[in-house]
Amino acid sequence: MPGDDPKEARQHALTFVRLAQTSAYPPARERYAKLANTWLRVAAELENGQDLLDGLNEPEPIRRTG
Repeated sequence: MPGDDPKEARQHALTFVRLAQTSAYPPARERYAKLANTWLRVAAELENGQDLLDGLNEPEPIRRTG
């Protein structure tokens, strides 16, 4: 399972896509395809979380009043 690397999650997705494409058993193909989609969602969530953290780490501009 990936720690915080969206690339690793996408690699897992690719593995399941390949399994779905090569499986001879239709229920397995469907399950592998669902797992691939799950890994793609994990990758997107990791990226979104990292974007959020990056935004929180940026210093706020100094606001001058008056």
